[in-house]
Amino acid sequence: MKVNEIINEDVSAEEQLGTQSLSSNLIPVLDFLKNRSEDKELVAKLRTDSLIQMVQNAGDNTFDYAALERAYDTDEGVKSRIAKFNPDEITIKSSFDKGSGGSDSGEGGEDEHGGEGHQEDPTQIVDRMAKKASAKRK
Repeated sequence: MKVNEIINEDVSAEEQLGTQSLSSNLIPVLDFLKNRSEDKELVAKLRTDSLIQMVQNAGDNTFDYAALERAYDTDEGVKSRIAKFNPDEITIKSSFDKGSGGSDSGEGGEDEHGGEGHQEDPTQIVDRMAKKASAKRK
């Protein structure tokens, strides 16, 4: 082992790679979840630890909640994809968010702890899904 490797061993991955590299695995995971939820016409809402696990499985083993907060604070790409998050739950912006339209309307981040946000009425979701299913049968 080289001396440089020993010195860098105690340095976190963020300090070695920078915050942009740490969010490079987060953005594709957020895009995947957004596209998947839009295909099913649902609001993308999931547990924060599930998102962290997905990012870790994508190759960033050092990703944790603190890294998610740093990425949200420093990376506009991450901020534009997340509607709100807290230690328990994260909501990803999508075209099914009422009023947000996928743009940053001042909502979101860790300032909004809890709350339902822009979730659609379940009866409207079921109605839309039924109409879509009956249209496919014709």
